[in-house]
Amino acid sequence: PVLFYVHTPFCEQLCYFCLCSKEITQNYEKVKNYLYKYLSKEFDLLEKHLAENNIKFNFKEIYLGGGSPTYYKEKEFKYLITRLKKIIDFTKLGDFTIEIDPRRVDEEKLIFYHEQGVNRLSFGIQDFDLGVQGEINRIQPPELLEKLLTPRVRKLFPVINFDLLIGLPKQSKKTITNTINTVIDLKPSQLQTMYVHYKPSTRKYMIKMVRNEPMLDFFDRKTVFETASDLLLKGGYSRAGFESYSLPSDPLAISIKEKKAVYNSLGTQKGEAVNFIAVGSSAHGVLNDQFYFQNYYEQNLYRDSLLEGKFPIYRGKKMSKDDVIRREVIRHIRTFFNV
Repeated sequence: PVLFYVHTPFCEQLCYFCLCSKEITQNYEKVKNYLYKYLSKEFDLLEKHLAENNIKFNFKEIYLGGGSPTYYKEKEFKYLITRLKKIIDFTKLGDFTIEIDPRRVDEEKLIFYHEQGVNRLSFGIQDFDLGVQGEINRIQPPELLEKLLTPRVRKLFPVINFDLLIGLPKQSKKTITNTINTVIDLKPSQLQTMYVHYKPSTRKYMIKMVRNEPMLDFFDRKTVFETASDLLLKGGYSRAGFESYSLPSDPLAISIKEKKAVYNSLGTQKGEAVNFIAVGSSAHGVLNDQFYFQNYYEQNLYRDSLLEGKFPIYRGKKMSKDDVIRREVIRHIRTFFNV
């Protein structure tokens, strides 16, 4: 089984915590140019390669990440779906996920996504405290989510994920308590409570997060995490790996019980597809659970490679037997807490 990942490297506004590969722009022509001229070319190369080598992948999942895949307007999104359907049989799909910036969508757009085949939503929340949101340059009050998660949307999307970050400036036991209580009220079926990774050496803008207060130290981060974890467990969620939680009826909770879940770059997943085929700048994939490959981060190099008719892959790795064992041990510890 294979997951097909599509990377869209554009956002309208910079979030100071972000480690994603993206460009901040208000120019939608850049987004269209990327899709029609370059991402489309990568699709062409992939289709040709599969046909010439008689390769038929068992595509089971699609994941649209970014950046902000919600940046696409309806016309461009429909075009992307058309390209996906040329190589993927949508009747055999399991999860089709799109990452959602709740500031850029409304109920109508979420329903549109469902009409295009999407059945799983992953919302970038990070924190509901307005003070914390101000430090990370991402203001989105809880009322925004209340308006989006209508009964109709919840019916169309049985699996809804929230991404939260632990260790942000101004977070405390008190603020995370309020955030988690809000989360429990909104009742997503899955949660990823990831520790923030502060890396100003490669993302210089991250220093803006500490313009008023320093990052939380190890002790305070752990206190915030344990407070969130205790509240979630008392609120009806079960643990689904090191930093993930789910409602007992959610597919992720079931996969944990059946020991099928797996941790990867998308968080704890139910394990239906461990192979990735990835397209878009910076996108990385893995095949046969042994071969890793990654596209250029730099958009100029990504574009140049495609214009030359080459896959825009700039590095790869073949896992040794020792690598595979080591990875499995790490995955098992952080998913099931044992070896």
